[in-house]
Amino acid sequence: MLTQTQFQRQQARTAIWPSVSRTSPASSHLETRALSNTYVVKFASNTTQTWKDSHLQWLKSIEKRGSGGDFIRGIRHEFSLGFSGYSAVLEADIIESLRQNAGVKSVTEVTTSPPSTDFGEGIEIEAPGSQSLFLDAEKADANDTAVVTDLNKGWNFNRVSHRQTTPGYNPGPWVHNGFLGQGVSIYLLDTGLKLGHPGWRGSDVSSLRNFVSDTREDDANGHGTLCGGTIAGKNGMAPKAKLYSVKIANDRDISACDDVVAGIQYVVSLPAPANNLKIISMSQYGFTGQPDVSAAVSAAVAAGVHVVVCAGNDQRDACDVEPANARGVISVGSIDAYDKFPTRRDSPEGTNLGRCITIFGPGSRVPTLSNENLSPTYQYFGWGTSVAAPQTAAVMANRMSEVGPMTPAAMLSWLQEVATKGQIEDSLRGSPNLILFNGVGEA
Repeated sequence: MLTQTQFQRQQARTAIWPSVSRTSPASSHLETRALSNTYVVKFASNTTQTWKDSHLQWLKSIEKRGSGGDFIRGIRHEFSLGFSGYSAVLEADIIESLRQNAGVKSVTEVTTSPPSTDFGEGIEIEAPGSQSLFLDAEKADANDTAVVTDLNKGWNFNRVSHRQTTPGYNPGPWVHNGFLGQGVSIYLLDTGLKLGHPGWRGSDVSSLRNFVSDTREDDANGHGTLCGGTIAGKNGMAPKAKLYSVKIANDRDISACDDVVAGIQYVVSLPAPANNLKIISMSQYGFTGQPDVSAAVSAAVAAGVHVVVCAGNDQRDACDVEPANARGVISVGSIDAYDKFPTRRDSPEGTNLGRCITIFGPGSRVPTLSNENLSPTYQYFGWGTSVAAPQTAAVMANRMSEVGPMTPAAMLSWLQEVATKGQIEDSLRGSPNLILFNGVGEA
């Protein structure tokens, strides 16, 4: 016989996942592949800048592109963050020559992230009440220091602003102040953003750079919009922050390691704002091979940029997953509305665990935005650590908006110090028993 809690949990899950058909991925979520004829070349430490410049100039002189603009031969990216080198599409004879060159430390294939799985689904809602669930960023409290309560927000807002909540996916109050990320820039490294979505109303959302060849700048996949929708706009926790898209994943939500490292390097290199007011939010994981995404993340953190990543959804040890295992990164796992770890036995997405987790955030039936259905009577929900991570980025932006710039180490310490402790009712497997808390809500 089911206990009352088990019955309530079963009923809630039946209600929020009503006979929705899902497409199973054709391959393992952690399967990666190498890009054809694409390599990352690292210069040796004693190679002179003159030789590097001459070599790069030669490569540019032999560049060749197809009719669609794609590389047949040529440099994709140049790197200086963490290592000196480049990625390029090159023929086998050139690669063999480079491997014999004293100026080159290594030549390795560029690999991709694994194929994506389904992350969200939507429902039709009553139009008259549809806007009452969400804060209108244009009407956010002008008195930033005042603590206010917005009623009937998603369960995730309630969870991160209260120590004790009633289990379940029902709407609840969100306690916050008026800072809401103002003055902080969040860079979403993903599949892009659906910039024309009316759900962004009141927030400053724009696209900065697309590092993925043969794709449009907009979000054709939906994963980026799903993640960004928890940061900005009507469902976002930091609607006054500036949200920028840096596209590093293609329209199938697959990202090449060199595009990712190029995107990270780009954010670090931006002259403003100061690095300690920049947050990178990246919900791409499972990288292997080169260039080393975890090394790039660690280099960004060392440069003062805050980096938040999803821990992954596979019930694995997060320490075995890039970039959740990067030094200094904030790695976010997910919980459901019952302070349990979702698994793929009973949820669209699970969570990775272990000592490399920094904190856990809401990652089940989280209100967000769809890149396809823009109707005001349509509410989209996201699952997985992919939505837990950007919510954490939003809370971080709100904190810096209130207190000013922070170092990544200070931010990580604050997140863990203020976190709700000891309430996760599950096997931790070495994970910290910490739930994301905004530092403003009821203690």
